Amino acid sequence: MKYQIETNNEKVTLIVSELDRLGRNKELTLKENNKTTTCQGLSKLDKNMVTMMMETINNMLIEMYVSFAHAEMEKRAKRQSEGIEAKKERGNWSDYGRPRTMDFEKSSKEYKRVLKGEIKSTECMKLLGLTKPTYYRYKKEYEEKNM
Repeated sequence: MKYQIETNNEKVTLIVSELDRLGRNKELTLKENNKTTTCQGLSKLDKNMVTMMMETINNMLIEMYVSFAHAEMEKRAKRQSEGIEAKKERGNWSDYGRPRTMDFEKSSKEYKRVLKGEIKSTECMKLLGLTKPTYYRYKKEYEEKNM
């Protein structure tokens, strides 16, 4: 491994055979006596060492991105729950969510025709313009309120 150290316009090249021979810790190695250290010649390193270094850097970046994403998810969940609480306190919680396709009275009127046998469920769905899940959700709501 090759390092270049500049001191008072003097250039000194230091060749280190192993990373642990460079110094005892980062502060002593990089900042002692106001010296700047730059790493050069990574291509001359052992291929296994380069591969290991790149894998380590990639893993660190992935960990960092995962941490950022997790923090953002926690912030979003907190803001969402605060918004829901505020909406409940204001008293307009019933407005929350997707608007209904149609009012309960209109769907009930047509569903009564199904119960009387005047029309079939599929005809009622087409007449009201509802999908199957929405139709059965309105049907369940009708049965809970009226039966």
